[in-house]
Amino acid sequence: MANLFVYGTLLDEERIRGLLGRIPRSRSAVLRGFRKAAHPGGPWPAAEPDPSAAIHGKVYEGLSDGELERIDRYEGVPEGLYRRDAATVEVGNTRIEAWFYVKL
Repeated sequence: MANLFVYGTLLDEERIRGLLGRIPRSRSAVLRGFRKAAHPGGPWPAAEPDPSAAIHGKVYEGLSDGELERIDRYEGVPEGLYRRDAATVEVGNTRIEAWFYVKL
């Protein structure tokens, strides 16, 4: 089971329910070393490297490989809009591993 840090349209739990058929457990989280910027391909946010910045969002926990693949398709990974990458995010005073989407 995997964790997924989200910071844009996937913050909407109804959107997640529509994609997965459920709302996974989530907690507020911070991704350091990135900033939220406009995606050049559309009106969506995108994570861009920036060592002095941080993105506040949340992390969904306990996602299956199949659920991640569904979210990959939603995020346009096959079309090259984003790629899924691994990061360490802060959840309170704890650091956990999570996937997140970064623009190409």
